[in-house]
Amino acid sequence: MPDDPLVDSWRDVMRQLDHRLVRDYLSRVRRFGRGVGVWGNSTTVGVDVPLGGRIGPMWGHEVRYAKRTGPLGLFGSRIIIKDLDAVEAELRQALDEWLTEQDARQR
Repeated sequence: MPDDPLVDSWRDVMRQLDHRLVRDYLSRVRRFGRGVGVWGNSTTVGVDVPLGGRIGPMWGHEVRYAKRTGPLGLFGSRIIIKDLDAVEAELRQALDEWLTEQDARQR
């Protein structure tokens, strides 16, 4: 998923994903929400769209790209179960579907 082959940290990957999604979706999302935010942890990546004021409803979608092998799935080594390119494609699909829904509600 990284655009730059020199990217070696998870933060860099998340920043790049955030940059691409904001660049591609912010103008469309702003018609219905306040922005687009990407977050991630060691097993999940998600996108959120705040719909209200500073505190209020949000729409979001998350994708699990890895799992832990230890007790309760909280510890142990991480096993990648989904390529990060597939994660980005799924987040984009979810955003597109949400935007289509919002457009339909406006009519």
